[in-house]
Amino acid sequence: MFSCVNRSSFDSKKSQKIDKQLKGEKRRQEDIIKLLLLGPGDAGKSTFLKQLNILHSEGITDSSKANYVKILRDNCLNSMQLLLKCKHPNFKIPSELQPDSNMVLNATDLDNVVDNIEKLSNSQFISDVYHSRGFYKIHIPCVSEYYWNNARRFSSDNFLPTNEDIIKGRVKTSGVQTLDFMKEGVKFTVVDVGGQRAERRKWLHCFDNVTAIIYLTALDDYDMFLEEDDDLSRFDESLSLWSEVTSSQYFKPKSWILFLNKHDSLKKKNCTNLITLLL
Repeated sequence: MFSCVNRSSFDSKKSQKIDKQLKGEKRRQEDIIKLLLLGPGDAGKSTFLKQLNILHSEGITDSSKANYVKILRDNCLNSMQLLLKCKHPNFKIPSELQPDSNMVLNATDLDNVVDNIEKLSNSQFISDVYHSRGFYKIHIPCVSEYYWNNARRFSSDNFLPTNEDIIKGRVKTSGVQTLDFMKEGVKFTVVDVGGQRAERRKWLHCFDNVTAIIYLTALDDYDMFLEEDDDLSRFDESLSLWSEVTSSQYFKPKSWILFLNKHDSLKKKNCTNLITLLL
């Protein structure tokens, strides 16, 4: 004796089950607030992510701190070397600083040139160049002065970075960095992607289910130029990128948040050029 099965009834139940699963998945996604950090390179996205980690997640682990020992030492040495390699026609190292400059330029390790970096960074010449680094087209972090002021501490054998050290440490973001945390019963997922031009093609992979896009731009970039193109203003690049992403068919978040970053660095800068632009 054969058993007959109503095919249409079977298909209907299967369809209902799939619909129920999809609705459940949708509800789970709606319970997560996904924030996507966008902006040009060196706008402070990774720093923003590190601060969120310290404030709302597990914080900086001991293993992460250990990894930052070399990063901070390299940041300190490399930033001074980049400044001293400046090719601008108005840049000329004073004769009394030339021996220290040569020592730093030839160094491969911070330990051997701490005295030289301290002498250079304390000089009026290096201070003036640093605060006018946009004019000289020198691509160094806005926290380089912090590195130089802490060179001796960074080089000590028992150095263990503080949270502030790690926030100021600079590593170019490659690929996608994600941070998950809970706040008042709500799950947040924050996604950071590299802002350099070569990294932007990866942005497309991060668009799904985005609640809000936080676009970061650095206020102290008004006189700076792109690392990838010495003739293109970072300010113009940031405006152009903002226009591009807000008008793109791929970016359709519920909210846009414009985050004007690095106002503290702007205050420390030589703002003569900014005043001229405003007038």
